[in-house]
Amino acid sequence: PNSRNIIPDKVHFTVDIRSWDDDHALKAWEVVRKDFEDIAARRGCPIKIEETWRVEHSPFDEKLVQRILNVADDLGYSSLHMVSGAGHDASYMNQVCPTAMIFV
Repeated sequence: PNSRNIIPDKVHFTVDIRSWDDDHALKAWEVVRKDFEDIAARRGCPIKIEETWRVEHSPFDEKLVQRILNVADDLGYSSLHMVSGAGHDASYMNQVCPTAMIFV
């Protein structure tokens, strides 16, 4: 009933793990999953864990990224090479053509 003082008969929630390294994300998921299973076993409550979606890390085109960094430098702007964990359209476009992003 979404009230703080009522104990529900079941709980449903999601866990979103993001990393620039797919192996790190997978290891983190394994740790989280084991922790949940251990807690459920200690508490004597049933648990159902299902992975519903996984997207592999997709690095942007290094030539484009470097060009963006160089142009920012040429124009006298500071820049920072960042990794975005969000599901931008560019992440999907990156699968079919060279792609990079600029965060302002």
